Amino acid sequence: MVGSILGTRVLRTEDPVLLAGEGQYLADLDLPGKLHAVFSRSEVAHASLRAVHVNDALAVPGVVAVYTAADLGVAPHHGFVTVHADFARPPLADGVVRFVGEAIAIVIAEDVAAAADGAAAVWADYDELPVIVDPEMALAADAEAIFPQHGSNQALVATDAEPVDPSHGSDVVIRGRYVNQRMAVVPMEPNACAAVPGDDGKLTFYASNQMPHMVRDQLASALGLRQDEVRVIAPQVGGGFGGKAGVCAEYSSVAAAARHLGRPVTWSPARSDDLIAQPHSRGQIQYAELGCRRDGTFTGLRVRLVGDSGAYPNVGAFLPTGTKRMSNGTYRFEAIQFDVAVAVTNTTPMGAYRGAGRPEATALLERLVDQAAHELGIDPIDLRRRNLLPDDAFPFRTLTGAVYDSGRYTKPLELAAETIGYDELRREQTDRRARGDRTALGVGVAAYVEITAGGGSSEFGALEVHDDGSATVRAGTFAHGQGHQTAFAMLVHDQTGIPLDRIRLVDGDTELVPSGGGTGGSRSLQLGGSAVRQATEILVEKAKELAARMLEADVADIVVDVDAGTVGVAGAPAAALAWGELARRASDDGDPLAADAIFEQADATYPFGAHITAVEVDLDTGAVRVLRHVAVDDCGTVLNPVLVEGQQHGGVAAGIGQALYEEVRHDDDGNPLTSNLADYAVPSAVEVPMLEVRSTETPTALNPLGAKGIGEAATIGSTPAVQNAVIDALAHLGVRHLDMPCTPERVWRAVRDAETGVLPDPWRDPPAVFATLRSGQVADATGAQAAEGI
Repeated sequence: MVGSILGTRVLRTEDPVLLAGEGQYLADLDLPGKLHAVFSRSEVAHASLRAVHVNDALAVPGVVAVYTAADLGVAPHHGFVTVHADFARPPLADGVVRFVGEAIAIVIAEDVAAAADGAAAVWADYDELPVIVDPEMALAADAEAIFPQHGSNQALVATDAEPVDPSHGSDVVIRGRYVNQRMAVVPMEPNACAAVPGDDGKLTFYASNQMPHMVRDQLASALGLRQDEVRVIAPQVGGGFGGKAGVCAEYSSVAAAARHLGRPVTWSPARSDDLIAQPHSRGQIQYAELGCRRDGTFTGLRVRLVGDSGAYPNVGAFLPTGTKRMSNGTYRFEAIQFDVAVAVTNTTPMGAYRGAGRPEATALLERLVDQAAHELGIDPIDLRRRNLLPDDAFPFRTLTGAVYDSGRYTKPLELAAETIGYDELRREQTDRRARGDRTALGVGVAAYVEITAGGGSSEFGALEVHDDGSATVRAGTFAHGQGHQTAFAMLVHDQTGIPLDRIRLVDGDTELVPSGGGTGGSRSLQLGGSAVRQATEILVEKAKELAARMLEADVADIVVDVDAGTVGVAGAPAAALAWGELARRASDDGDPLAADAIFEQADATYPFGAHITAVEVDLDTGAVRVLRHVAVDDCGTVLNPVLVEGQQHGGVAAGIGQALYEEVRHDDDGNPLTSNLADYAVPSAVEVPMLEVRSTETPTALNPLGAKGIGEAATIGSTPAVQNAVIDALAHLGVRHLDMPCTPERVWRAVRDAETGVLPDPWRDPPAVFATLRSGQVADATGAQAAEGI
């Protein structure tokens, strides 16, 4: 045998179809007789909705129908998770609007242009109500409740029973108020769907979504149908990143409209529509305090976190509890107190985005650690070394209840420092400062640990070998750029020898795949891959038994020759059987050569790593340029370095985006100020340097592959590394903190303030709401567990 394919560099087998333009995204679907939907959306952030006028829209040529809430007959529902019954959202606004962009009507037309013209012709009578955009203001005792029946704007509260004073046993307390800004998901393909009603009352629903089976279940519930009456198909999906999980208000509106009309209806929104309607994410204000001794060792950590759920609390309201869960990070602490208050605001509802609560935890910790390094006069890497969990600590139960499965936290930090030439960068930084260079050099460090396949879970996998010797994998995960076809084919080939290009992946279709959790929370390889591996093992044993009968041999003597792709008696290759022969015989016997499995993983896995960034900052303009970025990530056993590196590259680009460019903003009246890609800045290839990515491998014992997730890890590590690098470039001026994004204006203002001797204090007291919360108050556990899957 030449050797296992696992762990080798294999190019993605799914790319040729995409590169040739042969992949079908939702807007490409050929649905005979299809109509097009465009939503008319509220232009005010909070108001009583007295009437929606549709006659002008109905008069537009090509418009077939216009529906409001009263016409659709779909009850309010919750989408991905339920936070509280009070927060159910009607698919179309009914009696009140709560954010700019909330749909008030759906216009159906023969073409997109007519539907857009019709949507523009819809108008409404509003009685405007008070608008609250700031989550801290929403939590004030005198704030008017956005949902009066709820009694307050507290969407979710989670407090610790035992208070922690970070000054206890400490020589110094590092304090900071850190804003982890609201972000848009900005997938390359906006959210989209199409509904095709059948003559039998059933519904076929196409969705640009990460979790087809969840969409089926939730959509059936919203429409009052049985699950077997709804088939969900996810075609090619142009990115999800957590923002396309579960059913949304637009899905149920489109489906209901199609059923009313008895014709297919498709919805493919424009980018500006997507930027105000698709859930946003992040959106935290973190009041963090870290106790330290003079030698740099950490004592206690106290955090008071204000979260923003947007107008209709859903999964985004739960993500701050994930931030709390991961607040132990890679470090030893004596005690942690972490209190959370999440507010309802008159803004776009919040959901998940790459990392979903975990990046926010790493951001606050790594900001505190870097701030401590500057204030204590200890090198940032040395300070981390003094506090990292040792290699012999694992499995390690954190103070917040997580159980880290395996880890070697010092190794990636040392490798990152060696790769980037850390000591030489520090020498160059010293030289530049000594000569008064106006182009400052900054070096940012971040160590992280994150959670993947949160809470443990199960996944479906199946394999069938066909008469021509090809094979089909069916998986309950759903691929939309991650490389599942390549990865799963490698797992099959490793046991069978069937060529990679003869192995096909079927996923994203609830009729062809009986169950599945979809893709989110970096779960796919460790769960879906393990299920495929198990199914392949079962099939191989079945094939051996069949070969033994065909060759009249003892099954113990039957082996698979992976190099030849045959099954036969050991030492007798001439008589070995090809997979096609075995499949044909199995078919003749009435028992196809197929197997399936459901893999169950007992708990989450915890990838980790370290990132170091070098930046230049123009002290006269505030412009920031990323010179180098080194990412060392540990996702357990690496199946295919090409796939891992691709995820690292994308993750770092996302981290650079948050650190330097991206931010969703509203004015005081709730109007979005970043509703197009001219105002909402995302990095291009020009802003991202050639990335230097490495891997260390610390396997987990929780699955047979030893694998952990990688899809979000590099975002979690890179964001604070870049932010810390910018602040480090200004540290000699006395600057201790800058909120993200570190835009040229924000950096320039900090330099100006520092050079004029007016440096703002990075701390102020947390909102009064935290003094009113009772100890040990917790969120609904069911919703919190569901949120871990993103």
